[in-house]
Amino acid sequence: MKSMLGRIDQLWDNKTDKGQPYQVLAIGDDRYSFWDKKQFGKFRKGDTIEFDWKQAGEYKNITTIELGKADNNDYDSSNGKNERIVKMSCLKSAGMVLGPMDIEPNKKIRATVSVAQYFEKYINDDLDDEPSDGSRAKAKDEDRNYRHKDIDFGL
Repeated sequence: MKSMLGRIDQLWDNKTDKGQPYQVLAIGDDRYSFWDKKQFGKFRKGDTIEFDWKQAGEYKNITTIELGKADNNDYDSSNGKNERIVKMSCLKSAGMVLGPMDIEPNKKIRATVSVAQYFEKYINDDLDDEPSDGSRAKAKDEDRNYRHKDIDFGL
């Protein structure tokens, strides 16, 4: 039996040829069969789980499973790829917004990065912190529902 910690990338229901239900969990590059009907529906895609499994022929069967102690919202097995995609998308969007503006090039670069960081904070619902470059892109607490008031990007 092997103990593992992983994140559920995919989860689906299946049945044997004889009609016995089971679930398949895709975790990384591996697939595991899960047979405990009492726990069906307890886990979902994106959950971090701790589990034990054993090999049964060509199959990997989960013997015990529980939600992982890691924070399921923060666990990321993509090695930062998703964060980089979000950053690049925000940077592209900020560039599109500020591109047509007639601003000194160095100032436009700083403003583009600042706006991109603001967009990223908006996406992550984390607007109370200052962007890492120290610019003043900050939403006031009383404006959290609108998220567009009193923002100074130094333009």
